Amino acid sequence: MQKVSFSFPPEVIDQLDHERGTLSRNQFVLRLLKSSLREQQERSLHRITAEVYGDGQFAQEEERLAEDFFKAAPETGL
Repeated sequence: MQKVSFSFPPEVIDQLDHERGTLSRNQFVLRLLKSSLREQQERSLHRITAEVYGDGQFAQEEERLAEDFFKAAPETGL
């Protein structure tokens, strides 16, 4: 496994430390990654639904699929 490191200005680090509250940095980063992944999944679901159902049934079908998806994969807090 390759180690990845980033450099951020001190003020960004301070802001993130403030936002994370009592979570460890690792827990906070995992929460951010999970949130980003969830947003990507939502965008993918939106795009695929539009391609499959077209404009006419799109909104109704997307809402139904999104409800089913999030019942099956609920967001969990750390």
